[in-house]
Amino acid sequence: TITGALNNGFYPVTYGTLSGYAFAEYLQTGSGPAQTATVIDGTLNLRSGPSTSSSVVTVMPDGATVTITGALN
Repeated sequence: TITGALNNGFYPVTYGTLSGYAFAEYLQTGSGPAQTATVIDGTLNLRSGPSTSSSVVTVMPDGATVTITGALN
């Protein structure tokens, strides 16, 4: 789930029961009433903050889908 606006190139997200930040360039967004984003181009680190220097919480696999609940900008 994307839970807020873009921050330093990262979206705040929840993945399962974990919360963190995912780099926006590796999420492909869809459209329609229930917007979704899918991890593309390999695995994606879920980080503790909006920076590549933040610790990795977990790794989301290629093709993982999240539901967008916040703004995309």
